[in-house]
Amino acid sequence: MVPENAASTGTGTGTATQNCRSKVLIGLASDVDQNPGNAGDRGSMSDQIFTPRDDHFHFEEMGDDWWATETAWFSFHHPERRLGGWFYTMVRPNIGTVAGGAWIWDHRAHLPWEVLYSANYSTQQLPTVIDLADCSLPNGVSIRVLESCTRYALGYADGERLQASLIFEGVMPPEPLTAVGSTFGSAHHFDQFGRVTGELVLH
Repeated sequence: MVPENAASTGTGTGTATQNCRSKVLIGLASDVDQNPGNAGDRGSMSDQIFTPRDDHFHFEEMGDDWWATETAWFSFHHPERRLGGWFYTMVRPNIGTVAGGAWIWDHRAHLPWEVLYSANYSTQQLPTVIDLADCSLPNGVSIRVLESCTRYALGYADGERLQASLIFEGVMPPEPLTAVGSTFGSAHHFDQFGRVTGELVLH
């Protein structure tokens, strides 16, 4: 069991001391990705500003490519316990699938089949009615917006193997990944550091 206030904020370069979330959108229709300055007008994720609209899915703005993808990733770390974790969701609405899951590890192992918990689902059915701002997904992840762009209730449920109830609270606004030559290419990618508190119950 990991107690309340289990994770602390980090600002170093090592991912093991950072709590972070990431939102990525790949495959926007071409007419949506033209003028970042009009982000508020068009109501979709720009490559400059993350708005309350972006706490929701962007299915209507996506193109017709089967691989059009939207992801949500949260990470956390308990330094004293030397424990880290990820909750990850990847949605492809044009083929009706959701992937991802959860990973929990500590200093004793790094291989997926040896860590404390590892579940990576590939092609589960996406519910026909779903809102990223308040959802429980087939991959076990649940997300609920408590304060737009800043504060999120996170959950994970897998019977007796893993139960999680966490709060992510941003310590900075979501920051666009705009580096020239990024491997994300034209993807709309935002990262945000924050503080994570809550409880994990393993096994």
